Amino acid sequence: MRLRHTVGAALGALALLVTLPTPADAATGFVLFQYGDPLLPKSTWQSGQLENPPADGVCYNLPEVQGHPLWFGIGPNNAMAEETVYVFTEVDCLGVRTKVDPGVKKGNNVIFKSYLIENLGG
Repeated sequence: MRLRHTVGAALGALALLVTLPTPADAATGFVLFQYGDPLLPKSTWQSGQLENPPADGVCYNLPEVQGHPLWFGIGPNNAMAEETVYVFTEVDCLGVRTKVDPGVKKGNNVIFKSYLIENLGG
């Protein structure tokens, strides 16, 4: 009898996991960028990416540059199909705002420390 209850409970838990909804505001795709000190040679920059970032309109600071006052994200490439990325030159989405539409790569003159993503489909 215990085995039957254990199996039933396990199957019930599995059914709950399978049917849990995924967040409606999760983006599908990547935002690619480089980061480092934009005044230093490009060979010193590192590559970064945001994979399936939240498209919830909330401001996020770029973790790769935190603690490095002279570092920025550089040249954002929005490789997502339905999300618009806004990048900001300062933390907390302050400073100059640049819009990066889906499928657009900005040049290395676009630098940022924070970003937010909005889903165009809803």
